[in-house]
Amino acid sequence: MEQFAVWIASINAWWLITFLITFLIAELFLQTQILLTISIALIIPAILNFLNVTHFVQLWSFPVSLFIGFFIQRKIFESTSRVKVPYFEKLEDNIGYQGIIKATKIDDQYSEDYFYSYKDKNDFDELNLRQKKSSSTVYKLQLPNGRFYSVKGHDDEVFSDGEEVEIIKVVSGQFVVKKII
Repeated sequence: MEQFAVWIASINAWWLITFLITFLIAELFLQTQILLTISIALIIPAILNFLNVTHFVQLWSFPVSLFIGFFIQRKIFESTSRVKVPYFEKLEDNIGYQGIIKATKIDDQYSEDYFYSYKDKNDFDELNLRQKKSSSTVYKLQLPNGRFYSVKGHDDEVFSDGEEVEIIKVVSGQFVVKKII
């Protein structure tokens, strides 16, 4: 362990700076965010190497700075990107807006064919294991800005495709809507 720490301390600080800049440039093109985390994490070891701090401190500065870089990179990404991160969007700001319901009927037969087709290969003549053919409807709300959100009907209302609704509240990340009369 001590030999590894001495080897880390013997790395020239300019090599660390070179890797840092290389990772930053690669991050600009690849947009992976992991390279940004690594380049942020290389700042502290490079500074400690310039200051000629003991080799054990330099060795342990890598995981500590990687941990710090993980949390700092999100703030840097938000400030350099125009894209708003979806889970930072407040759904409650949309209460009172109106939108159009898009209803999609999903036939459960296709999943049954996929999940139960193995039974055709087996001899289960006396057992009828097939489920009833059913279908379900998925409702999505399209707001005027073009975004789609999952919805739940107020008092379990049933909607038709193209119907206008109003958002009345948000429950568990879903809009609760009611029909506009």
